[in-house]
Amino acid sequence: MPSTIYTPEIASAYGALDSDAASDGSAATAHLLRAAARSMHRLLAKPEPVLSALYDTRVPDSEGRAMSGPALPWWTIVDTYPVNAMRGRTSIDVRITLRVPVGTDLRLQVCTRAQVFVLNPPVGSYKTAAATGTWETVEYDGLLIDSSGVDEVTIYVSASAGATLGSTATYGTPNTGTVRSVSGERMVPDATPSWVVTTGNTWAMRHLLVFLSGSALLTTPRLITGVYPDSMRFAPAASAGEGALLAGSTYEIRTLPLWRLAAVTAWTSLRTAL
Repeated sequence: MPSTIYTPEIASAYGALDSDAASDGSAATAHLLRAAARSMHRLLAKPEPVLSALYDTRVPDSEGRAMSGPALPWWTIVDTYPVNAMRGRTSIDVRITLRVPVGTDLRLQVCTRAQVFVLNPPVGSYKTAAATGTWETVEYDGLLIDSSGVDEVTIYVSASAGATLGSTATYGTPNTGTVRSVSGERMVPDATPSWVVTTGNTWAMRHLLVFLSGSALLTTPRLITGVYPDSMRFAPAASAGEGALLAGSTYEIRTLPLWRLAAVTAWTSLRTAL
């Protein structure tokens, strides 16, 4: 029994009321009104679906009907999804089903207008995929949304540079060597390479250029955007100071792991009070 009539009650189970209880025309009892209100409040408190984005995963990865992409070592947007909930809903529970290669530390950050993106998020504000090589579901509970009910969910992913070198049998040699010079978006190796030349539609955009001194990274890994007979183009561009630092360092060409998305769904969070 509530301590005050001004505190809405939520029923523990929905009870269907027999219409014969008030069919004789007599006034409805306080018990009948309370039971009806508690059942209505239960329906108001239950989660409601607000987002359902599903992708076809029945075809091979190469056909690309399911959303997929490389796991870059910086935050990149997967997609943005509109959310429309009943006014007064302040949080949602999000489920992301995806597949990540074994050993990949793919991190996910899910944001809304009320839960904004953070460039360097602290531990606990992002999730890390289990990376089993099979389909898995990453859960976000209680993600804040605008109290108007109109919001959008944006998913970001990032990963480390990994350690798998590019295939020399497929993309040419070498996959590691010494840097002669770095200027802007261009790296020239010390020895003449025998790479498979591309302008961005084969192995470029799927590999990283990593600069090392021993085993230590000298700067942020770069995405390879073009391969030429005597050099590589990458992004983002290196500053003049970085170029001077990287001359004479060791470079490695590392393969980016590819993740694949199956579904993004969301419900409003279950409420225990109205």
